Amino acid sequence: MSDASSSIGIHPSFDAYYLRACCREQIGDFMGAIDDYTYCLQFSDNSADDMVALKGRSDAWREIGNMQHAIEDLSEAITRCVFHDPGLYHLRSSIYALMGVDEKASIDIDIAEGRRMSPEEARRLSWEVIFAKAQKKISEGDYKGAEEEYSEGIREGDESQYVSRGYLS
Repeated sequence: MSDASSSIGIHPSFDAYYLRACCREQIGDFMGAIDDYTYCLQFSDNSADDMVALKGRSDAWREIGNMQHAIEDLSEAITRCVFHDPGLYHLRSSIYALMGVDEKASIDIDIAEGRRMSPEEARRLSWEVIFAKAQKKISEGDYKGAEEEYSEGIREGDESQYVSRGYLS
């Protein structure tokens, strides 16, 4: 870790921050690792590096129990991944399962294992699930909950949910 820190002091780079982030995870300094993975993203110059840093940061968030941030980072890693990586879907599925969001966990497993749909079809299905949850919350008078659902859809890449969220205003 001291070598990585020295390297950062001399010439900050993706590799130096990534090495220190990994070291910090090994010793249980998950917040420090999250900070270093965030710096990795600032020094990244390609989507493969982005994906690796986002996956690492997701792992650190999961370790401290912040499942929502872990999901957000894995979703972003999946979006930036230039190839289909079943491992990312398996990881996200396991976090959804821990959160009790079984429907999304099942969708991610199906994507990872190549059953029933392509990643694009599954992403659309996930967006439909989010939209349906938001509509249900509106029917129950829970507008704040609906706004949170629409925001989740936006984070997962469904730009059409900006309009839906806008109607709540």
